[in-house]
Amino acid sequence: MFRSITVHEPPLVAIVAVDPDALRRLRPTRASMDAVLAHLGKGEYRQGARQFVEEVAMGPGTWDRLPAAVRETFVRNAPTWSDEQSDPDRAKIDTDALARCAAPVLLSGGTRSPGWLATILDRPAAALPRARRGTVEGAGHIPHVTRPRWYAAARTSFVRTS
Repeated sequence: MFRSITVHEPPLVAIVAVDPDALRRLRPTRASMDAVLAHLGKGEYRQGARQFVEEVAMGPGTWDRLPAAVRETFVRNAPTWSDEQSDPDRAKIDTDALARCAAPVLLSGGTRSPGWLATILDRPAAALPRARRGTVEGAGHIPHVTRPRWYAAARTSFVRTS
């Protein structure tokens, strides 16, 4: 069905649930996510979106550097993220099914991303028979926003050569 697949830092935290080191590194992010969800639950979408960007996705100081249109997109999409987080299966993946995937898959992570995301990438990389790992230098969790030209070029190259 797919000729190739590219994936950047899927937040599949359930696949590291038995890894004490990953869980320890994830603890501050989980606390931030809980705080974001508390804002969203009270309809405080702007506050929640800002905290998500600063503490979960991109790092301190990023919110103010984002273009206004991107910030507004985060605010508009905040209720959707809240809905996603309430799905009990959102952070799971069937690694046995991944092993049957015949397509080439590029799994990438950013050099400025939290280490627990790299640990998560190890599991699908081990399961996928044609997986390749990639690194987005100087980027975090959303390189299509912070390094869009470089990210698009790297994805285009992978798709063309796969």
